[in-house]
Parts: sequence; C-alpha cells; structure tokens
Amino acid sequence: RLGAAVAGVLDTGIALADGTEIPADLVLVATGVRPDTSLAEGAGLAVENGIRVDELLTTSDPNISALGDCASFPDPKSGARIRLESVQAATDHARLIARRLCGVSEAPYAAVPWFWSDQGAFKLQIAGLAAPSDDSVPVGRSAVYRFAGDTLTAVETINDAKTHMEARRLLAADTPPSRDILETRGYELVKA
Repeated sequence: RLGAAVAGVLDTGIALADGTEIPADLVLVATGVRPDTSLAEGAGLAVENGIRVDELLTTSDPNISALGDCASFPDPKSGARIRLESVQAATDHARLIARRLCGVSEAPYAAVPWFWSDQGAFKLQIAGLAAPSDDSVPVGRSAVYRFAGDTLTAVETINDAKTHMEARRLLAADTPPSRDILETRGYELVKA
C-alpha cells in the first residue's frame, strides 16, 4: 500500500493513519532516505540518485563538493554509481575532501564501505558492498560471505568483530582472495 502512512504497530499487525488495520504475524521496519536534491538542482548541479560527484567527490561545478547520504559517486570497485547511507561514509568523504582542498592529496575515493548496527545484544557489521544478486555463503554461526562470481564483495557478521576487521583489511587490498582460495582454506580470511 504505497503512500499509506503507518500510525502504529499493534499486537496483531499494524494500524494505518486512515484507521485500517492490517493483520501480521511479523512486522519488519526498514528505513532509508531519499536525497533532497532540490537545492542542488536549483544551483544547476547534476543529480542522479543524489548529487552526482566524481571520484574526488566534486560536483558538476568544480568549486562545489558533496558528501554523505546525498552524494552519488562511482563505486571504486565496480564503477557503478552508488550512494551510501552511513556515518562512516560521510566521515570518509569529509576527510578526502579536506585533503584535496588543503592540497595534501588528489587520491580518488576508495574507502571500503562498512556499516554497523547495535540491535540489543547483537552487533551487526558489514564490510564491503554486496549486490542483491550476489551469492551468500554462511560461514559458521556468525558470518555470511557474499560473492559476485568468484569475487568476494562483502562479509556480514553478527558479534564477530575479528572477522569484520579481517574482512575490511582484505577488501581494501587490490585483489581480495577468490572464492576458490577461501573455500580451500575453510573460509578463513587470514591464512594461518
């Protein structure tokens, strides 16, 4: 029911703002943002699922940079245009822009995306960026490795900070280990 506002979650389902009740055994709340690009469009900047920036986070006006949730940039691994809704991405973007503006570095944005969420006693963490079509390989009880073909794209963990940190280091490398290599070593990220 698109455009129907939820007024509340009930023991038996959800209540819509118009008074309609929808029965449900399970209610999943998923949130995200749609970038408000009206100011950028009004300023004549290019937009594409956010404010379009290049690998240096510069907009179509070379005197303006954009960062964070509203910045649509080329993924350093795939080249696909993406937007990341995370505090870490915004922080990484700000550091890159500051280095560029201060003349310290002209290196393109290449940080490995990583995310986290504390849900009660569970720390959910993701290193990398998987597409919905990527294969999922459960590893033990705390991790899922994601692959596009033979390429490791992300590692999702629950309460497993060690695996998360190892995955971030490996995914930052020019060539992370292939699926075949990981399979032969029992999906250990770091060779013993």
